[in-house]
Amino acid sequence: MPSTKNDRPEVVQIEFHRLKAVLAIQRRQIQDFCRALPVSHRHAQFVLNGSRKGSAGLLDAIRRELGDQGWAFTTCQTDTLRDAGGEHVPA
Repeated sequence: MPSTKNDRPEVVQIEFHRLKAVLAIQRRQIQDFCRALPVSHRHAQFVLNGSRKGSAGLLDAIRRELGDQGWAFTTCQTDTLRDAGGEHVPA
C-alpha cells in the first residue's frame, strides 16, 4: 500500500533561539535541560540545534520538559511567550 501524507510523522522544527528564550523564562540552563532528556547531552545538543533529527520519543520528552506553552513557542506554533509566574498587563 503506498504511503500517504497522513502516514508521515509530523515534521518538527525546533528554533534554538526560541528554546533559549523559553529556558530563560523558566530560569533553566541548557545544560540542565539536556540532562533531563533520555539521551546524551551531545545528542540532545545536535537535535536542539537542528544538526540531527530527533526521534518521536525524544521530541515527546522535550515537549514534556518545556510544557505546552514553551513547546508551542519553541516550534513556532505561536509567537507569544509569557512568564506564567508574573503579573501581566492587559493588552
